[in-house]
Parts: sequence; C-alpha cells; structure tokens
Amino acid sequence: MPALPARFLGTWDQSAAACAGSGSEMRLVVEPGRLRFHESVARIEAIRETDGGHVEVDLAFQGEGESWRETRTLRRTAEDRLAVEAAGPPAERVRCG
Repeated sequence: MPALPARFLGTWDQSAAACAGSGSEMRLVVEPGRLRFHESVARIEAIRETDGGHVEVDLAFQGEGESWRETRTLRRTAEDRLAVEAAGPPAERVRCG
C-alpha cells in the first residue's frame, strides 16, 4: 500500500480554535494510507511526488453510502499549512497540536 510522506501526516483543521474544540467540518486526519474527512474516508491507491514537494494522490472514497474516486494534490504552504486541492480552489488547514 502506498504511504504518504511524514510531513503530511497528522490532524488538520480550519483554525487553532477548531483544533482545540471538537473540530469542524474541515477536520482532516492524514494517515500513511488513508485520509479521514468529516463524512468520508479515502484509501490511498497511488502517490506521485512532484518537483515542488507536493504529492498527487489517487483516492478511493467511501462515505454516506457512496463510493467514488478522485485525485487530489496535497502541499505544505510557506505558513506551515496543509493545502488540499481538488477541482476548485485549495482548502487550507492548520496542523492540530
């Protein structure tokens, strides 16, 4: 099973306040082989590292009684945030302690 680099692993959310509380709908737990979103879980099927240190991840999602596949790009920003890009603008999250 492909595994994400350690720099992406951890719990991420929209703000430090969300991290300190019970979390928001933006909460994302990144594990070596899967991503756990608010209402879905995505198993990692393939990972491609780019020249800029980003990773493109092929994901098999399950959530709310449905299954689907997507490719998303994960990158760390200069502000030490995690940006997750799909079809629209990236969703940025802060690392929870």
